[in-house]
Amino acid sequence: MSASREKKTRQERGADYVSPKQQKALEEQKKAQRSTLIFTVCAVLFVLCVVAMLVWNSGVIQRGAAAVKINGETFTAGDVSFYYNNTRSSFFSGAGITDPGGSMRKQEYEEGKTWFDLIVDNALKAMASTVTAAQAAKDAGLDKSEDYDKEVSDTLESLKTAVSSNGYTVSQYLKNVYGSVMTREVYERNLRTSVLAQLYSESLADVSNYSEAELTAKRDADPERYDTATVRHILVDSEVVAKDILADWENGPKTEDSFAALVADNSTDPGSKDNGGLYEDFARGTMVAEFNDWCFDDARKPGDTGIVQTSYGYHVMYFVRRGLSENWKEMAAEALASEKLAALSEGVEPEQLAGMKYIDR
Repeated sequence: MSASREKKTRQERGADYVSPKQQKALEEQKKAQRSTLIFTVCAVLFVLCVVAMLVWNSGVIQRGAAAVKINGETFTAGDVSFYYNNTRSSFFSGAGITDPGGSMRKQEYEEGKTWFDLIVDNALKAMASTVTAAQAAKDAGLDKSEDYDKEVSDTLESLKTAVSSNGYTVSQYLKNVYGSVMTREVYERNLRTSVLAQLYSESLADVSNYSEAELTAKRDADPERYDTATVRHILVDSEVVAKDILADWENGPKTEDSFAALVADNSTDPGSKDNGGLYEDFARGTMVAEFNDWCFDDARKPGDTGIVQTSYGYHVMYFVRRGLSENWKEMAAEALASEKLAALSEGVEPEQLAGMKYIDR
């Protein structure tokens, strides 16, 4: 259509008339606008996804998730991770078993029960005990003491020094040990709770809190706990050598001093070689089983000798004495304090919440 004809047509059809050319241009413009809108929406969604992924990988969401409720107080997954990983570490080291690594949720220690089940159960018990003791410490005003702040600051400083010597920052170390749900802030919060609980435990164990009658009654209720032994020994790697050393002693004056004189030239035990083979006032159960059983035999008398085989070798033994521990009052006070601490958390059952799924993922 010519320009003059198109002008005439517009005049005939009015101002609202849109020519085919204009209509096509408008359609192209709308199409371009739709494409721009779609691109913009996709770009925004992409950015949001990236941000969400970064936030998720940072552990912010997980560490703040409510995981446990104790006595009406809610604790996050980060808090629980503090107790869980400490319990895991102490469990395997205490049992002499190498931590297999990886998630404990996927490894069974017996049919139908995972290591996670076992460790988290003990971790939550420890958490309940610590939290209740810390609250008692606050009630007693221990959170206002100089010892409290000093213990926390000293621990944090020691941690910083230790990890930096190995080329780590504190944050890197905490994430390696506790996972992405752990930060320095979460660690310090739970460290403060643990320190408070420990201070309260120590305050309860002060001997001055208990009468002589209370301490004596506690001792008499479990006398073996306060029973100690003192011996001298000579450690060698052969039974023949052990018998020869014992025979040499028997051919002499057969005294404690003459036994001690044989130690330096014969014993391979670095812990007692330089003090005449003496182990003094050790408690029942603190020595290897065969050594312990010989020393705490009810028939044992001062001056008794013998040869005991253990995993360390052959021990030529000289029994000095049995007796009541010099620290029996402190031991009794600690036992009484433990009972009081246990009573605090008795019946306290941690309620597991949704955030527990972020522990040991």
